[in-house]
Amino acid sequence: MLNKRSMQGLKVVSYIASAPLHAPATADQIAKKLEFSVSYVEGLLKDAKAAQLIKSIRGPGGGYQLAQALDLSLIHIS
Repeated sequence: MLNKRSMQGLKVVSYIASAPLHAPATADQIAKKLEFSVSYVEGLLKDAKAAQLIKSIRGPGGGYQLAQALDLSLIHIS
């Protein structure tokens, strides 16, 4: 079973995956949409980047995108 932080990280990666490829998601956008603090989102982004799930794009118009195509599936077993 995933812990709370892992579930929040999955939400962040899912949000990034749903963004158009030409429009990287910023930490501010993610935080507002998911109702998390920006600092918490930045910590989750750091973990996802270390796991090579996402990549960052610097400069104006930058943000975060998936590092590669992912098959995101979540199975909940009771």
